[in-house]
Amino acid sequence: MRRIDKKTALKIMEMYVSMGGNVIDTARSYCGGKSEELVGRFVQGKRDKIIISTKCAHPPADNMKHSRLDRESIEADIDASLKALGTDYIDIIWLHRDDVSLPVMPIIDTLNLMKKKGKVRFFGASNWTYDRIAEANSYAAESGQEGFFASQALYNLATRTRVWLF
Repeated sequence: MRRIDKKTALKIMEMYVSMGGNVIDTARSYCGGKSEELVGRFVQGKRDKIIISTKCAHPPADNMKHSRLDRESIEADIDASLKALGTDYIDIIWLHRDDVSLPVMPIIDTLNLMKKKGKVRFFGASNWTYDRIAEANSYAAESGQEGFFASQALYNLATRTRVWLF
């Protein structure tokens, strides 16, 4: 685990954008919400040039089996992210974890409500299985709603390293 200070983190983001990068991915659960606050600070004055991607509905660190995919938890996390990011919409919201014991219908209904309210533009699944995404998208199509437009897989070929801010 490495730690970097705020000044260095802002400098890295500035370099990234100066080289043509335009998507910044973060999460409510990263650094206790501080990651979103720093991204929010960085995008001020350039919000129209940056695509913000963040995650919500992560279980509490001390109880990973605690589901947070109910409407109240999802909307509360989105509202907290909007405040931390200092913006009135999130380009891409990802549901950070799944709970296969829950039906997909109310989850998709909630995400579509968040879009209708203008809080999010698109939504995706992070750490969900193909079968659950397919089930959710099937329900979305049948009910005339939008489904997940993308998936973030948990594992990849790169080395997974944690970098903590501040």
